[in-house]
Amino acid sequence: MAQKTNITSTNTTKKPILSPADAAGLLGVTTGTLANWRSKGVGPSYCKLGSKIVYLLDDVMTYLMARRVVTRG
Repeated sequence: MAQKTNITSTNTTKKPILSPADAAGLLGVTTGTLANWRSKGVGPSYCKLGSKIVYLLDDVMTYLMARRVVTRG
């Protein structure tokens, strides 16, 4: 079961920052899948701050919208 996403923001950019667990929850995948995607160079864009990985909410939503399938309904 996916956890509720807790979105935080930095004081300098005011952009929502997601942990890998938060991003995985939005995408409906595991953190392991995100790690696998990063190693293959696929998946949403991410930021590496030293050894810490974070995702921008805009990047995760852009990734989702690029895979949106519009039906004729």
